[in-house]
Amino acid sequence: MRVISERIKNLRLEKGLTQKQVAMYLNIAPNSFQGYESGRTGIVYDNLIKLCRLFDVSADYILGISDVLTRANNGDVSLNDDEIALIEAYKKLPRDYQFEIKGYINGILKSSGISP
Repeated sequence: MRVISERIKNLRLEKGLTQKQVAMYLNIAPNSFQGYESGRTGIVYDNLIKLCRLFDVSADYILGISDVLTRANNGDVSLNDDEIALIEAYKKLPRDYQFEIKGYINGILKSSGISP
């Protein structure tokens, strides 16, 4: 599990993200994510997939099965304070309001010619 925790921490630092930011992305408590990085807690499948997407790496790389670090995108995934505040506010809303917000954002993206 040491390889997994080291890789997760290194990938997070490489992206310039805090533990809190990644925990928010995974929709888990910060101490749960700290458990991933320290090796105290095993990573659940759904969060492994989310981390692969966030860091743009394969599950094989995170799990230590492969040492090949191949990336499809070099996009910036770091979040600023306003983005963090929006995510925190969104997570506090009831599901029906979250659904409305997703629809609103998708509508704006489509009318701007951007695929959601």
